[in-house]
Amino acid sequence: MRGTQQLRFYRIPNRVIQPVVPYSERSGRPSPQPWPAFETFKSPPGDLRWHRSVVRFPAEVTAELQEGAEGSVGGASSTGSSGSGSAGKVLAISGKAGTIRLDLAELDPTGMLAYRLVLLPPAPGATAGSGRSLLVLASPDKARFEAVGAELNKAIRGVMSGYLLGLTVKGVGYRMEPLDEGAEGLRRNVGLTLAQRARRARDPNGSSPRPYYFEATNAEKQNVTYPHNKPASAVRLKVGYSRTAVYPLPPHIRAFFLKPTLMYLYGLELDELQRVAAEIRSIRKPNPYTGNGVQYVDEVVRLKARKGGK
Repeated sequence: MRGTQQLRFYRIPNRVIQPVVPYSERSGRPSPQPWPAFETFKSPPGDLRWHRSVVRFPAEVTAELQEGAEGSVGGASSTGSSGSGSAGKVLAISGKAGTIRLDLAELDPTGMLAYRLVLLPPAPGATAGSGRSLLVLASPDKARFEAVGAELNKAIRGVMSGYLLGLTVKGVGYRMEPLDEGAEGLRRNVGLTLAQRARRARDPNGSSPRPYYFEATNAEKQNVTYPHNKPASAVRLKVGYSRTAVYPLPPHIRAFFLKPTLMYLYGLELDELQRVAAEIRSIRKPNPYTGNGVQYVDEVVRLKARKGGK
């Protein structure tokens, strides 16, 4: 009888509580999958159909295949480089704005994409080295072409002209100032892994390590004239805190200041530029009642109405 009464207070959960953040988002890699269910074939399957796609680079853009960090660098020949997988290969795309290196293993994590880089000969009467490049893709899944093609198009536009993204601040005494940290900024700027970049892109506020720091109270003040004609490697933000916040920019992103309340970020990689802008905005997000804070140039902040006093 006594044991029966104790069992009344013991409750067996009828369902398993799933974590709030999925495993794939916390770790940056796909979650474990169950063993595949094998299907019994009574007749041999049909031939596998491969689909092909061609990416044409503009004449102003050059492309070459290089080995990864563990291999030696090698250029692309007229016959190109091909393979059934993309492990250890880097596609270097160069233009008048700079160079972007795309890891083919990150572009195609499934490994179901074959590629070949072809360098076309120059047209008759054209100068030497003016030939165009083609990247021939082959895969049994057509969806891979859309994902890889979108990344290549963003990289081509980046090396030709780059991307600009504007930030502005609103508030009494709020301002942004350029700062050149030099070697100290490179030490503060921690290299991020692929999982850390993915987590920061999803939640800039919860990023670790913190992408910015606060200056000491006795830090030297500098006089800045606007528009500032020199690109800055760091951003100082006075946005309502007791101390000034400093955000060190990555080496391949620079900031241009037109006014104390207006700044433009310039970079070649669109995803990296958007991540940096989101982290700067997270230092002081727009207040939902007053609108004060850091916001994008084209952002529309919908203000909430304050509740009336009782």
